[in-house]
Amino acid sequence: MAVRLPGEQRRRASGALTVSEGNLAAARTRQRISGTTMSLSRVIVMLALMAAMTAALIGYIKLQTDVTASSQNIADLEQQLSEMKAENDAAYNEINDSISLEEVREKAIKDLGMKYADRDQVVVYSGAEEDAVHQVSEVGGK
Repeated sequence: MAVRLPGEQRRRASGALTVSEGNLAAARTRQRISGTTMSLSRVIVMLALMAAMTAALIGYIKLQTDVTASSQNIADLEQQLSEMKAENDAAYNEINDSISLEEVREKAIKDLGMKYADRDQVVVYSGAEEDAVHQVSEVGGK
């Protein structure tokens, strides 16, 4: 059983639009579009937020670059410190190896006139529980 629709309803159901219906549809579309447009204040706020986000992003990238550069600088300084410690240890060992206590003793006795102390010149001190000694008079009665 087929139902017959009047002419206008048939055209709407079939999707065919008349000129006046086309204008109505365009007007509704314009209304929807104009209803979604933003006011000037809203656009300014959005632009300000985008500028702030861009500035924050640039600041973050600069900070990351600074951190990377500082890390590289620290690594370079640690390498330099390690090399300097190795050089210092080598110089210290060279100095210690060049010192002969026997040569020092001979030079002190022969060239500088050093003599070993006699028994009466040696004062033995047994330390008390204190860490410091207070000298009241010359040692050895001089």
